[in-house]
Amino acid sequence: GTQIEIFNYIKTRILWRCPVPFTVSASQTVGSMLLLGSDDGSIIGYSLPQGVPVFQISAHYREITSIVPLSQVSSDCIAIYTLLVHIVSDI
Repeated sequence: GTQIEIFNYIKTRILWRCPVPFTVSASQTVGSMLLLGSDDGSIIGYSLPQGVPVFQISAHYREITSIVPLSQVSSDCIAIYTLLVHIVSDI
């Protein structure tokens, strides 16, 4: 299903293979999320199509911070956020 695909995509492409600090030259779109690397090496997930910043992943992938209340974003964003929390807690 979609959640498994998102999980695998993020785990392989974002969390495990990108060096720290991490900057993306081309943005990565995952489901209804846009993932962009920032100058400090963190990753910010933006809700599409509104472009609202939803969460931030720390540069060393040990922490995920919710930027806006998850009640304000789509179920896709919440699902991705939840998957990210599980991924980070696993590594």
